[in-house]
Amino acid sequence: MIRRIFMKKKWFTIYSGLLLILLFSTSSVFGQSDWKVTDAQAKIKNPVVADEASIKAGAALFQINCKSCHGDPGKGNGLPLVPKPTDMSNADFLSRNSDGAIFTKITEGRVAMPTFKAVLNETQRWQIVNYIRSFDGNKKVAAVPAPVKVKKGEQLNAPYQISLNYSVEDNSLHAFVEGTNAQGAFVPAPDVEVGFFIKRYFGKLPFGDKGVLTDDKGMVQAKIPADIPGGEEGKAIALVSLSDKDIFGDVSEETEVNVKPVEIVNLLDKRSLWTVRVMAPWWLIITYFGILIGVWGTLAYVVFQLFKLKKAGA
Repeated sequence: MIRRIFMKKKWFTIYSGLLLILLFSTSSVFGQSDWKVTDAQAKIKNPVVADEASIKAGAALFQINCKSCHGDPGKGNGLPLVPKPTDMSNADFLSRNSDGAIFTKITEGRVAMPTFKAVLNETQRWQIVNYIRSFDGNKKVAAVPAPVKVKKGEQLNAPYQISLNYSVEDNSLHAFVEGTNAQGAFVPAPDVEVGFFIKRYFGKLPFGDKGVLTDDKGMVQAKIPADIPGGEEGKAIALVSLSDKDIFGDVSEETEVNVKPVEIVNLLDKRSLWTVRVMAPWWLIITYFGILIGVWGTLAYVVFQLFKLKKAGA
């Protein structure tokens, strides 16, 4: 009997060990397997020019959204996960992944890698791609085509579009507005009134100069006020839109910006008359229970006396 129990324990230990080995090896295989995208996704063209402003914006977004796991490019200080998050300056990674592949992975996510589709707009995701690609030593710098200029008196039509570039250094938001010319190409839209807002739960908080117009290059900027509160993390969503919807349509773009961090004070932490029961003032609690004990004590005394009278009458 004892031998049989011993053999059962022995086989249980062996099976448990094999199961653990299988689980760890499976986890390792899934973790280290190459993350591939479809050919169509890999061939997606990057619509955002990899200029200094775009790379700078991508660096700021990388610091906020990616650095916590991947670490600083080139320093190998990513989180010690299994598998370890890729160093974005890794030459092998950059050679095997096109801009479209990196953009797809940022957009969709996988397992421990979250999806950023709902967090960052397309322009911001491409800006991160441009920042990552800036570490590619084999990258050939593409010639940037000269911007299409607007002819004096040229009439622009819908559709219009807005591109945003947030500067962390001076906490300003730059908007680039384009309209459609007679040939159907997007060109800078001058003298267009633009509104800058911070999104709130119950509306939009305007900031910047009222009635500000784009310059001849379709550019306009506004500095984000330092006193706008944004919760404990000091983050907010900025909204930029074209003011005249009858002419331009409902055109807007959003991006995350830094605002003033505000410590959230829990009003229930202090004892006061209007708070919850457990945080009520001590004198109120003592008074309440004193009255409660007095009332029930009186009722108990009356009932006791009634029993005494009944017993005496019997």
